[in-house]
Amino acid sequence: KEDRKWLDWSDCVIMLMPCGRSSHLEAGYAKGQGKLLYIYGVFPRGEFDVMYGFANGLYRSEQIDEMVSVLLQRQAVLER
Repeated sequence: KEDRKWLDWSDCVIMLMPCGRSSHLEAGYAKGQGKLLYIYGVFPRGEFDVMYGFANGLYRSEQIDEMVSVLLQRQAVLER
C-alpha cells in the first residue's frame, strides 16, 4: 500500500537499472496510471526488453545530462 501510495502521488517515475522484478511491476503500474516513465542506467547486452518501448524515454548511464534536461523541460511546461 505504501509503495502504491507514492506511485499514485507522483507525476513521473524513473526506474533505475539494474533493478528487480518488483521495480518493473511498479514501473508498469505507474505507466498504466498515465504517469511519465523514464528508464535510466545499465542495459546489459541481451537483457533489453521490448516492453521498455512503453517508457517515455530510455537513457544509458552516460546520458544522465540528457535525461535531466528532458525532465527539466517537462517541469517547465507543467509550471506554465
